[in-house]
Amino acid sequence: MSWHGTLVLERYYHGAQQTRLANIKSVSKSLISTLVGIAVDSGAIKSVTQPIRDFRRHRRRPPTTSAAIIGIRSTTSSNI
Repeated sequence: MSWHGTLVLERYYHGAQQTRLANIKSVSKSLISTLVGIAVDSGAIKSVTQPIRDFRRHRRRPPTTSAAIIGIRSTTSSNI
């Protein structure tokens, strides 16, 4: 926990340690979902079915959508 930018409390549970990396996929998915929703609402992204390659310069990979990235459905067999 931090207060005005200063760490005031730090605890670890279920064997977690300060020096051990943590799996934050679920948190990342929630954050990306929120950002994609904001982008769709503001019109920066047409919909969650719009291919991500529309926003990249190099378009060599098969199309992946925002929905696939946030885990709604998968269009590729690789881990994103």
